[in-house]
Amino acid sequence: MADQEGQGGEKPKDEHGCIIGEETWDSELEKCVPIEKPAEKAVDEVMAENAALRTKIKELQITNTELTKQLGLANDVLEAQTKASLIEEIRPLSHFSVEDLHRKTLTELQNMRDVLKYAKLEVKTIKKNIRPGPGVDMEEDPRMTVGDISVVTAAKRKMEAQLA
Repeated sequence: MADQEGQGGEKPKDEHGCIIGEETWDSELEKCVPIEKPAEKAVDEVMAENAALRTKIKELQITNTELTKQLGLANDVLEAQTKASLIEEIRPLSHFSVEDLHRKTLTELQNMRDVLKYAKLEVKTIKKNIRPGPGVDMEEDPRMTVGDISVVTAAKRKMEAQLA
């Protein structure tokens, strides 16, 4: 045991001259090499990496939240532009008010536009086949419907005109 305690404050060494607990003999290199303490080293490295990764995750979460908000705003703008375009197409083909059309969803507007485009009859064809009631000028209002040019509606308008 006296050999292992060493003399003059030196650390104890083995038969190859390696410090016990700090070095080990490497037969390939034929010298003493330091003993790595993998568990301690790995824990320290992992803790440092873990802290760095947590910081990176927080940064990415913030970036993700910001990008999600921007994407939502961009989608809202695109939807509004598409709705405005559809409303511009629907208005001349129908009697819907702008307020009514704004309340509709994008899908409803697309369906309305498709139906109105394919179901649209030429106004001239309708006017040729329908005889207006007395006192109705067909060219007066191009948005007139079949109900507007009926005999009953014409009589009603004539009475309203007389009362006014």
